[in-house]
Amino acid sequence: MAIDNPNLKGFYELIQVSSLISLIPDNILERCQEVSSSRASVAATLSQVRKQVAEFWLGMPEEQLENTYSSDVGKIHKMVLSSGIRGEPLTDIEQNFVHKLVAGTSSGFDDPKAIHYLLAAMLYRPAHQLPLRYEFTSIPQWFLNDYLQFMCSSPDHFHEAGEVDDYYHHIQRLTDYLHTSLFNNLNSEFWHRIASFFTQNLNCTYLLCSTENLKNIFSKRADIAEFLLKTNGFQIDYTFPKRPANRKKIRLGILINDFNPYAEVYNALPVFEYLDRNKFEIFLYAVNVNGHPLEQYCRSRADQLVQLPEDLGSQVKDIRADHLDILLICSGVSDAIEEVGLLALHRLAPIQATNFTSPATTGMRNVDYYISSNMMEPVHGAQEHYREQLITLDGAGFCFTFATEPDAPTVKPNRRNIGVVDESIVFVSGASPFKLIPELRETWAKIIAAVPNAVLVLYPSHSDQYLHSKISASFAKYGIEKDRLIILKIKGRSNVKECLKLCDVYLHTYPYSGVVGTLEALEAGLPIVAMDGNTLRSRSGEALLRDLQMPDLIANHEESYVQLAIALGTNPELRQQKSNEIKEKMQHKPKFIDSRYYSTQMSALFQELFEQHLKD
Repeated sequence: MAIDNPNLKGFYELIQVSSLISLIPDNILERCQEVSSSRASVAATLSQVRKQVAEFWLGMPEEQLENTYSSDVGKIHKMVLSSGIRGEPLTDIEQNFVHKLVAGTSSGFDDPKAIHYLLAAMLYRPAHQLPLRYEFTSIPQWFLNDYLQFMCSSPDHFHEAGEVDDYYHHIQRLTDYLHTSLFNNLNSEFWHRIASFFTQNLNCTYLLCSTENLKNIFSKRADIAEFLLKTNGFQIDYTFPKRPANRKKIRLGILINDFNPYAEVYNALPVFEYLDRNKFEIFLYAVNVNGHPLEQYCRSRADQLVQLPEDLGSQVKDIRADHLDILLICSGVSDAIEEVGLLALHRLAPIQATNFTSPATTGMRNVDYYISSNMMEPVHGAQEHYREQLITLDGAGFCFTFATEPDAPTVKPNRRNIGVVDESIVFVSGASPFKLIPELRETWAKIIAAVPNAVLVLYPSHSDQYLHSKISASFAKYGIEKDRLIILKIKGRSNVKECLKLCDVYLHTYPYSGVVGTLEALEAGLPIVAMDGNTLRSRSGEALLRDLQMPDLIANHEESYVQLAIALGTNPELRQQKSNEIKEKMQHKPKFIDSRYYSTQMSALFQELFEQHLKD
């Protein structure tokens, strides 16, 4: 390639030497094995290239920025962004360089070097760790889409203590800014474009790791999405015809993405599995249908399974045409507003509700009720977290039925073949990697360091080399050897439970807890260390222990969490006592796995809501 611009020659020489374009596909560092030298060498090369790219932007004449960004240089910039290098530790020299970049981004877009500093800084820090001003009208058009992507991007991981709070405050400010700007400029095509990008690209999964009230963010996001739908001709609100006097049954709809074997389906099934069919007519609505055995079983427990058409307008029309009395939304819509979320923004039935499949409020005006429980909600102030009217059931407030799940495991593991010696005390967790925030990694390192011969076994839902490196780094701070961390690949609940039987103590995540992993640990008879919280998402897994009347396994703060884990790890009699207690209680089929009981509970609730609606 001939390079005529002298300012680019040195840069392209570097690219040719490092073979960068072929070197850094997306997330290359997560693809490299932690134990190999390749990861270190790739990270070193990427760090060198990143520095060169950043310095290149800082020295670029302003009038050349647009053309250069649209050239191969811009492509390389994006490759560096997607490589995973931002999660790597910085040297002292790099830290000083980043401080300079961060200071440069704080001046606002009136500074003629503002875009230069931003392009350089974004190679080192995500948006939530930069002092950015929310001035979208100052962003040049050639950079606007990539800037919006940068501002809305989810973290690849949380790297530093306190970063969860930084991310929450960034998304809070961003949402407030966009909401105000849009509704102050209702006829602006520019703000329509920005708002559309925001609703389509913002995924709030990582926000759930925050302990903050998310109602404001989710409500404003929903308001923005609803406005855009209305602008595009969708009829959000709807007046239903008078209910036929001769209809005796309550017509219940269950809206879900699909009926494949995953947690949301296992949680939705008990809602309708044993409803009295003399009282209820059950319609299942799925965006995707594929004939899976679990789908066929769900179909057998309902009157109809309806595959929705592809376009949103037809989906809305078809559901409304069935004249439901109640619609229960059983796919999570708090993480991102996708297909089911777009439907949930509409008035599809006179009564619309959701449950903890959305681990925070939907924020949606047309979702009337959020079904929770007295064990998942704090004693005071629970309603403040919901736009919906909060309903609390007795007990855990949810149920799981693993219909069609094979009972027989396909593996027969032993301690030796999972890398554990017999005398080890095995702490285990199956949590999703994003829940393992820096503060929790530090807590777990304290536990492993304090319990002789302890190891930590993780079985995340997907392979994550970054997770291994970050937990190893936390271990190193406490002098813990790398071989005391083991990450397994296990598929299937039966196989997971076989592996759990080889372990000693299950570590529950906080502040974002979980249910399925905790339930599997209880089924395997493992003592659990849990942490209490102030929101549903930090109390859902703990609700299982409350329902079993084992609150002594729920800590109130980090110190008591660590002490409880140490006590269980160092006291075999206590560990056995708790294990026996769990096994005895699980043999009596607790309510959170009793689908018949839960269907009865939901039947009473649906009838109450229906009768109240008729009175109103």
